[in-house]
Amino acid sequence: LVLFVFTVCTISCSNDNDTESEIANLKSVTDCGLSTDPQFKGICLDGAIAVLPNEVLTYASKSTANFSEMLWTIESGNIEIVSIENSVVDGFNKSIATLKFYSDFTGGSLKVKAVNTSGELAEISNYPIELEN
Repeated sequence: LVLFVFTVCTISCSNDNDTESEIANLKSVTDCGLSTDPQFKGICLDGAIAVLPNEVLTYASKSTANFSEMLWTIESGNIEIVSIENSVVDGFNKSIATLKFYSDFTGGSLKVKAVNTSGELAEISNYPIELEN
């Protein structure tokens, strides 16, 4: 009986925090849509466009194989880049940035740029992120 009560209490106490994490996880992304046309050279970016203060979310960018490096920039807003994970998946360069939105966040924008040693670049700038109501 004691074990049962302990288990029920543990599950019900952790559900509130799990729900908040699940909502944040639904807003996090790990991929974006990039054209599979072999002639296409470019980049994509995806992630939440409305966030809450103190949220930590992931944003994803991918570029075609002709680029060798991906660079993330906070253009505006009280946002911190916590980490960036780069990989190559199916011939595409993939980059996942974990961002923290500070308590006084009221809106901002991101830029991600793909570059190579030949000086070519592709970028997405002014990716808007607003405060969720």
